Amino acid sequence: MKNFFKVFAVFCTMLSGCTDSAKKEAQLSFGVSSEYPPFEFMQNGEVVGFDIDVAKAVAKEMEMEAVFKDMKFASILPAIDNGVVDAGISAINITPARSASYDFTIPYHYFSIAGIFKDTSQIVNKGDLADKEIACQIGSNPENWIKTNFPGKAYTAFDGTNQAMEFLKSGRGDVVIVDGEVAVGFVKHNPGYKYVTLEKSAEAVGIVLKKGSALVDKMNKALEAIVRNGTLQALKKKWDID
Repeated sequence: MKNFFKVFAVFCTMLSGCTDSAKKEAQLSFGVSSEYPPFEFMQNGEVVGFDIDVAKAVAKEMEMEAVFKDMKFASILPAIDNGVVDAGISAINITPARSASYDFTIPYHYFSIAGIFKDTSQIVNKGDLADKEIACQIGSNPENWIKTNFPGKAYTAFDGTNQAMEFLKSGRGDVVIVDGEVAVGFVKHNPGYKYVTLEKSAEAVGIVLKKGSALVDKMNKALEAIVRNGTLQALKKKWDID
């Protein structure tokens, strides 16, 4: 009888291990940086936003569960390299430099670039930024835009957009360069500030994965599916994404 219970215990342990393994394989982990509303931000202790819902919809089409690991934006690509996450989805624009080292899905959004500033400032186009103290998020699409349009100009880059906004509010900065949707949301909830669109459809945004990942084709099919069935458009409407 004792031997029976020993064998039974071993069997249960093996079964549990198999169940845990299957559960892990059914999960799709995404690296995100929760400082970029409406794409990803913290709400009641949970990461929410447009990118989060897109990731969940993609995972659902793949019959998997999306799980998220919140980190600094600059840590997402290293986390993919080290296998900490399967993919990154955090308003990550597709650039030649990134594409040389990583794989991207097909685009699921195109960004415009905007500048946020106090409503006492007179900024109407990018030409007005030449003598301004500019801030942005490090490693972001807006930072790439600054480098391209103002080569050699000094600017201040922060780990997160929230820090850049505090820089602006303190009076140390004149304008924060962000993606258009971020500007709309910020000005809506922060009286005394306004924004101007500096460039439309500047960069395509995709989900980033390790080079050669077998998940790319599956994610592309999932993205195509949520475009066809109207899910992606519904999510854009939900989060006021243009």
